[in-house]
Amino acid sequence: MGLLLRAPLQIPYVVTGIAFLQAYYLLAAATGLQLRASYAGLVLGHVFLATPYAIGSTAAVLHRFNPRLEEAAASLGAGPWRVFRRVTLPIILPGVYGGALYAFIVSFGEVPVALFLGGPGRTTFPVEMFASMQFDFSPALLAVSTAMLLISFVVLVLIQRLIGLDALMRPQSTR
Repeated sequence: MGLLLRAPLQIPYVVTGIAFLQAYYLLAAATGLQLRASYAGLVLGHVFLATPYAIGSTAAVLHRFNPRLEEAAASLGAGPWRVFRRVTLPIILPGVYGGALYAFIVSFGEVPVALFLGGPGRTTFPVEMFASMQFDFSPALLAVSTAMLLISFVVLVLIQRLIGLDALMRPQSTR
């Protein structure tokens, strides 16, 4: 199962884009559902690419999770939903946040799949930057790139301050 979840990491993005485009054409021919050049089709392609990062980060935290904490909460009278909300979720939240951040970064910087699956009015920011660089290089592209670099750095520093890697490395108590 782990191999299947890591498959998008092994497949080049260009091949993934072509495969999704072909699948969308086949789906449109068979059912009439048009996902090519649609927002839903673009989101589906990005979810496929970003899933291994989100699952991998969350699974790393879950691997270290101590199930005795859930058992202790249940033995004290907490129901399954309350155990999840009060015990499990706060412990795995740094992994979920990390996975969401990785998924966003991969999806935000991804050009080939968005180039194949996007259409008129459905282009992503990196595709616009790529097209601008290819056809009409302007100093505005350099300014936007610098601004994106600074914003990314500030977001990473804020996440480090709010969540911090030390929260992931801290040993969990079994009391």
